[in-house]
Amino acid sequence: MEKLPALYREQGLNYDDHVLKSVTEEVIKSIVADYYADQLITMRDVVAERVSVNMREKAALYNIEFQDVSLVDIQFGAEFMQSVEYARAHAHMRETEREGESY
Repeated sequence: MEKLPALYREQGLNYDDHVLKSVTEEVIKSIVADYYADQLITMRDVVAERVSVNMREKAALYNIEFQDVSLVDIQFGAEFMQSVEYARAHAHMRETEREGESY
């Protein structure tokens, strides 16, 4: 609470609209880029911890402190899902071709 006046003075009353949104997008994009889509699901705890640590560090630059940061829902866009499906189908096709060659 002691940092609230500085936050309002430096960022304005609607700091959440621009500061929190930009911090969140920056952190999520930088961390998600380090993982494959399936890893985001299977390594959710690791990803969530990295997001939490990075969010706290970035937000502290703006005098914002988080009590809790959690990943509630990970969703992928339609274009991304299509490319994942294409990659899976292509990998399956290569595997099938290799199996055919070994007979």
